[in-house]
Amino acid sequence: MRDISNPPPVVPPRGDRMIALCLLGIVLFNPPLVRVFGVERTVLGLPLIYVYLFAAWALLIGLMAWFADPSLPNRGITAKSRGKSS
Repeated sequence: MRDISNPPPVVPPRGDRMIALCLLGIVLFNPPLVRVFGVERTVLGLPLIYVYLFAAWALLIGLMAWFADPSLPNRGITAKSRGKSS
């Protein structure tokens, strides 16, 4: 019998996560947002815009590696979830 008091977490399908990641990349590298960091400030001696671009790029690569991990569940629509037997 299944315990309904603690349901499994709902995870979007891997394709949806990659599309969301692509949209996040478009937002992060959108010129109006990048211009916000184009000021004359430094972080540890590096211009702020370089730090932002590298951090955003690293974040996207890290999230892509995490989302593409085959050990994560891929809960897309399958024949079993639609009620059809394979």
